[in-house]
Parts: sequence; C-alpha cells; structure tokens
Amino acid sequence: MKYQSAWGKMEIFLEHIADQADFYKIVLGSKRIPLFRERLLTSFADFISSKWIEKKGSKKMKVLKV
Repeated sequence: MKYQSAWGKMEIFLEHIADQADFYKIVLGSKRIPLFRERLLTSFADFISSKWIEKKGSKKMKVLKV
C-alpha cells in the first residue's frame, strides 16, 4: 500500500464530493440537513487547522470555529 500524505487524503475526499455532487447539493443546499453540514464543516476546519498548526509548529494558534 502506498503512503499518502494527509493532504493527499483530503484531495481524494474532495474528489469524492465532486463525484457525488448531486447528493452533496441536496444535503448541503436544498434540504439543508444541519447536523450533516455542521459535522462536515467541523471536520474540514479541524483538518485544515491541525495541518496549519503542524506546519507552523505553534500550538498557541487561535482557531475560529465555524
């Protein structure tokens, strides 16, 4: 099995979202399922902020919640 970076995994996940665009448009758009939207956005924010902290090497960075 080939090693993938965390950003590579994020890229694969974003490609999945693109492939399933109709589903995500309904769930995030017209139907607006709040729990699903909140968890998805929280997951993205946590992933990005954790990678930012790793890159900057600072645990004192203030992260805004969405």
